[in-house]
Formats: sequence, C-alpha cells, structure tokens
Amino acid sequence: VDAVAAVIERAFQRGDADALSPVLPRRLKVLVASRGLGITEGYYGADQLRVLLRRLFERRATDRFTFLESPPSEAPGPITLGARWVYSENGAPPADIGLAFTLALDDGDGDGDGPLREIRDLR
Repeated sequence: VDAVAAVIERAFQRGDADALSPVLPRRLKVLVASRGLGITEGYYGADQLRVLLRRLFERRATDRFTFLESPPSEAPGPITLGARWVYSENGAPPADIGLAFTLALDDGDGDGDGPLREIRDLR
C-alpha cells in the first residue's frame, strides 16, 4: 500500500500523468467520478486516463498533495485512500479538493495488473 500511495503522491506532486503507469490496470478500466477533477464521469482505460490527466496537469499546478492518513495495513479486499490536492489554475486562488483512490492490491490471479480501480470525490 505504501508503494502505491507513493506513486500516486509523486505523480500529483510533479504533475506527471505518466508516473501513474505502474498503478494503472492494463486489462480493467478505472472509474473516475470526481467533479473536482473536471473529468466526465466514466470508466477509462490506462491510456485514456493518462491523456486526461496530462491535460489536467497542464492547467493545474500542484501546490500540495498529501494523503490524509497512513495507508492501512495490507488487508484482503479493496482499500480506499483519502487525499487532499491543493492546486492553482489560471492565476486563481489555490483550490483544495479531496480525492479518494480505491485500490485492489491483489486479486490473486498473479497477472501483476495495476491496483488503481477508482478515483472519486472524497466525502
């Protein structure tokens, strides 16, 4: 969990969509349901999501990205990590949004598919 969280954190801090590649699934699509990201809700393949996030990171400069608490210990089933992303866009005052990243760390099939399954607004 720590390694996956570090990949996500680094990608957002650097504004580097390609840095998310190790956590993106190759076979499955990722659900994005976040008004804060400004991406139309839907399921996206890894390549589609990288393109959308590249465009997003071109407009938004990260001031801070942090997970709200330590990642939980390894446990069966999906894990959700909450994060805060503070960014600036087009000279506006910094915006602060909460994001929830749902991970499936090991589905047991040994295919090594990336664990990211959902990105949602944090409730």
